[in-house]
Amino acid sequence: MKKKKRYSGQIKKNSKREKSERMLLFLTVVVVVLFFMALELGFRCIFASERNQNNIGKAENNDYSKVVASENNNSSDAEYAVAVPFEGIDTVTSANDNTTDSNLSNEQDGTSFSYPSGGCVITENIYNNDYSVKLPDGQDTITVSFAGDVLFSNDYAVMSNIRRNGGSIEGVMDANLLDLMKNSDLCMVNNEFPYTLEGSPNPGKEWTFHASPDTVAYLYGMGVDFVTLGNNHVFDYGEVGMNNTFTTLKNAKIPYIGAGENIDEASRILYFTTSNGIKLAFINGCDIEKGDNPFTRGATQTQGGVFRTRDDSLLCSKISQAKSNGAFVIVYMHWGVEQTTQLNHIQQSQSVDIARAGADLIVGDHPHCLQKVDYVEGVPIIYSLGNFLFNSKTVDTGLLQATFSTQGVVSWKFVPAIQRKSSCKLATGAEKIRILNYLQSLSSKVIIDADGNISPR
Repeated sequence: MKKKKRYSGQIKKNSKREKSERMLLFLTVVVVVLFFMALELGFRCIFASERNQNNIGKAENNDYSKVVASENNNSSDAEYAVAVPFEGIDTVTSANDNTTDSNLSNEQDGTSFSYPSGGCVITENIYNNDYSVKLPDGQDTITVSFAGDVLFSNDYAVMSNIRRNGGSIEGVMDANLLDLMKNSDLCMVNNEFPYTLEGSPNPGKEWTFHASPDTVAYLYGMGVDFVTLGNNHVFDYGEVGMNNTFTTLKNAKIPYIGAGENIDEASRILYFTTSNGIKLAFINGCDIEKGDNPFTRGATQTQGGVFRTRDDSLLCSKISQAKSNGAFVIVYMHWGVEQTTQLNHIQQSQSVDIARAGADLIVGDHPHCLQKVDYVEGVPIIYSLGNFLFNSKTVDTGLLQATFSTQGVVSWKFVPAIQRKSSCKLATGAEKIRILNYLQSLSSKVIIDADGNISPR
């Protein structure tokens, strides 16, 4: 019995030793695994940092200034994930004014609404895309301000700068420039992205943008009355992204041209008629991405897309239609080659076609830089306004302001501005003179005076 007891005790002693050894082995494995996990995480952080720097540098070189999201970035899409903030006009801060719904009125029948714009009051008949503009007493002309590309994509430099500066457009644009836009009778920009948190990037396309729908509020802060969508980025997140853009702008009561749910909507004419009988018609065409299968889909009778104008016969027909309705016609074209002041053959040939069809003013963009001012067949034209509030690069930009009377264009001028470090500010002093002199050097057929007024040479 005693032997048995000693043997039993030995078994217990061995069992305890084995348990200790197993525990030690387990802890050793855990420590080794944690070590390698930490090592891998360290390598990933180093790689991610290098990749972010490379992407930022690449974006700068390609004119998009993408800011890659990181753990150090305290903002994310979730902060801007409000589906659509504007369910009706009563909830919207009005364009060209810092006031809210007290200055906005819906008619009782629900077919029209009104809002202030500069000194005017604009009323839309929702069913025919025709706006009435009540001019201030004693004013017999209407002034329209045009700007180039804007980008509110969440993971790019402009939005990063807006967040750093209080989250409002006033943080990245100076008061003088905003006042010019807000005090214009009408103001428009090129909306170079879709408003969507759904969809996925267009496969194979190098640069794709998308913005949270609630960033549409920045258009109100800029004094924008309507936008162009006929560009090569509205389809970046496919059909769902494009359709969400239409919904966002419609809910915000901001008219758009150049894209639509079918070719009739994409090519539609936007009319504004003043209280003293000046009728303006706006049309937006897109001539980017040649070929049968472009990244940006063209609208047809059965599918949505942009108003593609490589064949400009429908565009010219729309111009003639607007002209026959007694309107002065403004055509805004997305065309040309990026990063060059040289015109391509499409710009040269289509500008003539557009002028002969009856246009009264032609405004262009897409090249991301200023291009020359000219007259084509007697019609004033600026081939490219360039970037306006688009990326972090330092580029010359500005507003084109055209004033119309019952006789047509009575004056037009270029107001210099500078996009720098993801902001846009009015150019003054020596910078203003430099930009005007530069634009003059590109434009041999016009005279640009010290205030930016343009006249034929």
